[in-house]
Amino acid sequence: MKVVHEIYDFVAGGSIAAPVGLAIAILTAVFAPHLDPTVRAATFVAIVVLTLAAATREKIA
Repeated sequence: MKVVHEIYDFVAGGSIAAPVGLAIAILTAVFAPHLDPTVRAATFVAIVVLTLAAATREKIA
């Protein structure tokens, strides 16, 4: 279990927002086939950028 914790801490940097936001971005990109590819890509990038902002803010607080 300690190895899993170390891997998570390395990947996510101790943030909860980072893996959750990335999962939401991937699920949105995969499960929204009815959207235009450009809109789907823009949505993915927007979610990732907002996740980065949330993860950064989370570490400050």
